[in-house]
Amino acid sequence: MVSLSPAALRLAYFVRLAPLQWWQMEFPAKSGKEGGVDWAAATNAFTRACLRAGIFDPARALGRGATTDGQHIVFHAGDRLIVDGVEKRGLDLPGSAQLYVPRPRVALVECPKDRHNFEDLVAVLGGWRWRNEHAAKLLAGWIAMAMIAGALDRRPHVWIIGERGSGKTAVLKLMAKLLGPCAIFVEGASTEAGIRQLLDGDSFPVLVDESEVRDERSAERVGRIVEQTRSAYSSSGQVAKGSVHGRARTTSVKSAFAFASISPALTEPADRSRFVVLPLREAPRGKAAADSREACERLIDSGFGQALLWRSIRLARVMSFSARTFADALGEAGHEPRVGDTLGTLAAGWWSLGSEQRVTAREARQVVKAWLGAIAHGAQPPTDAELALQYLLTRRVPISSSAETTISEVAAGMEGLPSGAERALALRGFKIVDEHGGRCLLVSTSMSGVAEHFRGSAWASTWQSVLLSVPNAQKPDRTVRFANHKSRFISVPLVP
Repeated sequence: MVSLSPAALRLAYFVRLAPLQWWQMEFPAKSGKEGGVDWAAATNAFTRACLRAGIFDPARALGRGATTDGQHIVFHAGDRLIVDGVEKRGLDLPGSAQLYVPRPRVALVECPKDRHNFEDLVAVLGGWRWRNEHAAKLLAGWIAMAMIAGALDRRPHVWIIGERGSGKTAVLKLMAKLLGPCAIFVEGASTEAGIRQLLDGDSFPVLVDESEVRDERSAERVGRIVEQTRSAYSSSGQVAKGSVHGRARTTSVKSAFAFASISPALTEPADRSRFVVLPLREAPRGKAAADSREACERLIDSGFGQALLWRSIRLARVMSFSARTFADALGEAGHEPRVGDTLGTLAAGWWSLGSEQRVTAREARQVVKAWLGAIAHGAQPPTDAELALQYLLTRRVPISSSAETTISEVAAGMEGLPSGAERALALRGFKIVDEHGGRCLLVSTSMSGVAEHFRGSAWASTWQSVLLSVPNAQKPDRTVRFANHKSRFISVPLVP
């Protein structure tokens, strides 16, 4: 689809609409010039036809992926539509006000129902060492629902976190391979505008690896992507962006996002209720690692991803109903509506892996009682002090021109830490000590490195008061030596 002014109409654009021979027959020139076409007459006829058609609303144009269209659930597969689970030829849907724009074809393969056990996805993801034993269920649910997220009322996001070597990137790469051509996979240096342009109206899932906040510039970049996810979570209207042409460009992102980094860059409590954070422990090693790799390869080679895409398309309406039922069950258990919407949609994706039927209210309440309710308790928005402490512990600190670490890595005594890590922290105003029966982080109140650490964050000017609101934090009336500098400090307990 191309937007043109009458002055921009040229031969190159006309022949994209119809072969030159057609224009020669319809608008023959009196002379042999200009390819034998009377282009003035052609331009006039073309402009009159556009005026008769009326004003075009760009919001009608839809890219690939799932959407709702009246009473129908439609999956735009690039060159054809799947309407309520039935494949149709072409991109015309009778009675629809939408315009399905031609795009590259999405391959869909309908497999026999007994070929795959879709619950195997939970088992394979469970090969990683999650801090929560039910994390694999939620992540499997995200994969199932992200394929048809554009047709759902809510599009929850996930953020996989863990220290270096925990397997974050490996999980994200497996997800990308299963989602196949229906996924946008980018690195953390990507921008909100870049992701929006890659999507170009498609409602495909977006995977963002290495979403680390290292400095003020990266904090702003990642923050803009998180802002994009805020709109995508329940977007039904248009988001307006200015353009160099002086006209607003409207977009509507209807994608589910998955991030991977050492810590989640979620500084706004409201964002936490749109995300589910899935922490990893250390990566599997030895035989466990080999078994996990083998299971992943079997899943990918078997065509599991394409089969799951087709299943999710067929079960989109079932999944939408189940999401509301799970949300209602969580609400009955006393959880916030946003938490219910987020976890309910992920639970609906997980449920669809094992059943093609809508979850009943009774079944949903049983799941909430068995495990989903416990996760919902942990999904309540964290306090400002908790967010600030997590940011402090997980932001990257340079050790040399080629090495960096985090305070949490040093505190945990991780293997393979760069030499001089503790001294590098001390030079910036941080020191880890054992006192009061546990490990504590001492934070200088006067050294510039601490202020630099918080620069660009939500706590750039308030970090001292926020850290003092951490339970059992203290500000002793004495000094301590940080490398070559003596300073007063705030003592913050480190809870393993």
